Amino acid sequence: MDPGLAAVLGAVVGALGTGGAGIIAAIFSRSQAHEQLRAEHARAAREPRKVAYASYIEDHWKQYGRLCDARKYLAVWRDEGDEGESHWRQRAGEAYDAYIGDSRNYRHAQAQVYMEGPPSVISATVDLSGKLVEFADVVYSLAFEDTPQFSWEDLDEARNASYSAYLDFLYCSSDALAEDGI
Repeated sequence: MDPGLAAVLGAVVGALGTGGAGIIAAIFSRSQAHEQLRAEHARAAREPRKVAYASYIEDHWKQYGRLCDARKYLAVWRDEGDEGESHWRQRAGEAYDAYIGDSRNYRHAQAQVYMEGPPSVISATVDLSGKLVEFADVVYSLAFEDTPQFSWEDLDEARNASYSAYLDFLYCSSDALAEDGI
C-alpha cells in the first residue's frame, strides 16, 4: 500500500473515530442531563405536596377528633339516660359546632391536595372527606334530631370507616411522595 494512501486512510479513520466518540459522548450527556432535570423536577414537586398533605391530614385529624369528642359525649348521655341528657347532648352539640366552625380551613387544605395531586391521592382525599362527612351526619342526627335517622351502631361504623379512610390516605400519600423521591 502506498504510504500516502495509508496516511490518508489513517487520518479518515481517526477523524471518524473522534467524531463518533464525540457523538456518543453528547448522547450520553444529553441523557444524563435529562435524568438530572427529571430528578430536580420531582424534588421540586415533592416538597409542596408534602406540605399540602401534612396540612390536610392535620386539619382532618382535628375535625375527626371533634367528631370523636361528640361521639364520646353522646355515649355518656346514652349510658346515663334522661338525667344526663341536657349536659352531655349539649357538649356533643358544641363539639359538632366546632367541627362545622372550622370546616372552611379543612376545605382549604383539601383544595391544596387537589391542586398538588396526583390522581391517586386526590381519590383518597375525596374518599376520606366523604367518610368524615358521613361520620358528621350520624353525629348530627344523634345530637340534634328528636327522632334520629341513625343508630348507635351506625355511629361506630361511621367512625371506623372514617378512620380506615384516614389510614388509606396516609398510605396513598406516602406512596406518592416515595414515587417522587428519586
